[in-house]
Amino acid sequence: MPAPTAILANRSGAPRAKPTEVALPRCIVITGPRCAGKTRWLQQCVRSLVEWQPTARPAVLLAEGGRTRMELFSQSTPGVAVRKLFLTCTCCPAVANLPGNVRALVETAQADWLFVELPVIAAPGLLAEIDRTLRWPRSLVACLTPAWAKAQRAKLLSPFQSLLLKEASTVIASPLDAAQAVDRLLPACRARTATCTISP
Repeated sequence: MPAPTAILANRSGAPRAKPTEVALPRCIVITGPRCAGKTRWLQQCVRSLVEWQPTARPAVLLAEGGRTRMELFSQSTPGVAVRKLFLTCTCCPAVANLPGNVRALVETAQADWLFVELPVIAAPGLLAEIDRTLRWPRSLVACLTPAWAKAQRAKLLSPFQSLLLKEASTVIASPLDAAQAVDRLLPACRARTATCTISP
């Protein structure tokens, strides 16, 4: 994220850069199995954000395979930057360089809100890459299919499913959950501010 650099003179008289504090974007990561409504909820969330905060600069990174409606959505919603990230191997998250793509998107779009959609099978590894490299505060939203929601109610989730849902700050298992999650999550994220120091 570009930021103005303060210039001071060092003892030799040559200018030296002063470390600067830069605001981090509010980051929401969405994951879940196929056909769980991830993109639909993401669209709803971004539309609500733009209506609620017209000055917001949202950016969306899609690391989800297959076709998506987000390209058309970005055309109909000015100010939303969208980038797709193709995962060559869901078992090797480092190959995708998700942190580098996140940085590039945020810098290019000057984004103050970031939405990242991840396929569920690759989510744990990609989240670990984001946390290890960027260390940005984030919220994790897990969208469930009816089968996942049924297994959750019956306490029959697999260890993989249980760990993912345990890490999620928001779980969406129904249309009612989806609407409530938008109303609850956006104000909570807006109230959360974080900065990082950029050293010269």
